[in-house]
Amino acid sequence: MISEFDIDEVEQICVWRLTGIFSADAMMAGYERRAALPGFTYGMGTLADIRGLEFDARGRPEIAEYARRAGAEQSRSGRFEFQTAIVVSPDYNRELAAFFTSIAPLHMASRSRVFEDLDAARNWLISQRVGGNAGAV
Repeated sequence: MISEFDIDEVEQICVWRLTGIFSADAMMAGYERRAALPGFTYGMGTLADIRGLEFDARGRPEIAEYARRAGAEQSRSGRFEFQTAIVVSPDYNRELAAFFTSIAPLHMASRSRVFEDLDAARNWLISQRVGGNAGAV
């Protein structure tokens, strides 16, 4: 699995593009690498573009393991994120993204929503800083 990042310091958004086959280990490596990026700050919104991500038969267990490990890291470090917009392919990875958003609150201090459009996802993240609410699907 490959993680690529762009930091928008003006809008306080970290764009995290994920491609390849999902694994909890690779997600945690990306999670830790993202924290070391110049311009990254905890609390900025994360736009997770998973349209290029694939899930094998271990999709759900790997997603649950990532949520558990990321939550443990948040608790250990005292650093918390607030919102994540997950951009999915309309026909492919919506179910697993919805699964993540349902279990993440059990482990992580963050709020997640699923979108099919990058602009809608970005607008939602921006709206969260000013108390608004844009349309997720």
